Amino acid sequence: MKLDVKLQLAEYDKVLSGYTVLFVFRLMNLCVKPEPAALLPVVVEFNGKEKKIEEVSQVGIKEDENALDVYPIHDDLIVPIGKAVLDVHPEFRQELETLKIEGQEKELKFIRLFMPEVNDDRKKALEDGVKAFRDAASAQMDAAKVKYTALVEKSLYQCPKEDVEEAHNRLDELTDQYTKHVDKAEEDKKKEIADAYQLWLTKKDEKQKEQQEQQAAEGDGVKSSMKMPQDNA
Repeated sequence: MKLDVKLQLAEYDKVLSGYTVLFVFRLMNLCVKPEPAALLPVVVEFNGKEKKIEEVSQVGIKEDENALDVYPIHDDLIVPIGKAVLDVHPEFRQELETLKIEGQEKELKFIRLFMPEVNDDRKKALEDGVKAFRDAASAQMDAAKVKYTALVEKSLYQCPKEDVEEAHNRLDELTDQYTKHVDKAEEDKKKEIADAYQLWLTKKDEKQKEQQEQQAAEGDGVKSSMKMPQDNA
């Protein structure tokens, strides 16, 4: 196979890889679980300078709270970080927390970012987001396939039939490879959304059941208090 064709195929591989990584990154920003990568777009403004959030803080995961913990390198950065996160992820509920460190008098202040529950409205918004990002990724990959097919065919003009078939097979292999990656990422995200929605429904049903039981108990108490005492004959 000609060198320029090999280079074109390598470039096609790189392009598809980039589109796949972008798709996965976009799905991470449709937050259901706490993903530190979701904070990568956050830019913090402080003293007239812009800093990436990882330059001014450390981020941890609080799984039992379904939250991210952001530890600023200085207390003065708490407000700017909170504002910067709000600009990128307004759906996150923010709470200022403190942590007592053994051997130190001063408590450590940090921001806890709670992932929103996946209720009916958020479920639809997330599903719409997944579809929009998938459509965009598919359009990009389709356009790349057309572009690099044309480049390869031009480079292989008047070349042996075997070289043409080999190049087309490689184009198809790369297309199938990255399409499977995108399919898997989309499938995993949809399942993540569905699981979180089911959890919300379960909690909702349990809360309604508790309220009904409480109302029933209160009703029984009212009925009992309204009973008239009977005189003994």
